[in-house]
Amino acid sequence: MRYATFKCGPWPKQRLATRMLLRVMPRATPAFDDVYEKVTTWWFEIDEDNLVQREIAFDSSGTAVAAAPLGKNIGIFTDLGSAPEGLGPEVPSSTFEVMWQQFEANWLIRKQA
Repeated sequence: MRYATFKCGPWPKQRLATRMLLRVMPRATPAFDDVYEKVTTWWFEIDEDNLVQREIAFDSSGTAVAAAPLGKNIGIFTDLGSAPEGLGPEVPSSTFEVMWQQFEANWLIRKQA
């Protein structure tokens, strides 16, 4: 496995037609759809076939705002055929793991509340 970053966003607000379409289509990340427009950086866990196995999304302040797969949230990049082009610097696997575990624990607490 390798762990890499990906820079993107911030995203423009969704247009009315897009929001309406999303209401009738199944969502890959139902718990996090409202935060994706804030995402500026992703961390990926990528396997030897260049497939994203896990993803963590961060806003511009460096706060993790989404992760997948987690519960019913399949994810955006974990659902694609390969990792995106233009990956940035690698992240140590231990750093990725700590962030994943922290996000997952906090998410489970919020989910139960």
